[in-house]
Amino acid sequence: MMARKRLLVLVACLTASVFLSAPAARAVAGEKRKAPSFGFTDRKGENVTLEKLLARSKVVLVNFWGLRCSACLEELPSLNVLQEKYRGAGLRVLGVNTDGLSYDVLASQMRKGNVTIDYEVVADPEMKVVDAFQMLVAPLTLIIDSGGNVAYSHEGFNGDADAVRLDAEIKKVLGAE
Repeated sequence: MMARKRLLVLVACLTASVFLSAPAARAVAGEKRKAPSFGFTDRKGENVTLEKLLARSKVVLVNFWGLRCSACLEELPSLNVLQEKYRGAGLRVLGVNTDGLSYDVLASQMRKGNVTIDYEVVADPEMKVVDAFQMLVAPLTLIIDSGGNVAYSHEGFNGDADAVRLDAEIKKVLGAE
């Protein structure tokens, strides 16, 4: 009986730790949370922050991806389509690479792998953006509204169904702006 109680306590503690350690950037259905402030240096050497991105766009979609992640690579074409489709409505797609590579090495690896991305890509060699969002799973896609809140969050990519859902979420957030 005592062993069973210990097991139940252990399970309860593990369950609680999973929920309590969930990243602040992940929104629960119907709940918006403030996105962490982050910055990075772009390819031109300019400092870019979330605030600067939101000043130029209504909505920012942040996608964490890696070159060795098959689901990430599968998702990229749908993100290219969404950037083109909603650019005029105020969407800005930002791809954050999670491989820890510099821009030059990342660009070289993308060319070698025939990886085409039509939106801004951030090389995050020091994992500053990854750490700010406490990213655990790739791909991770977040929609950040004009108020700097995470309006939608999704881990993984399961083909067309996820692409359709992401499109609907973008429409919803853009329509609310």
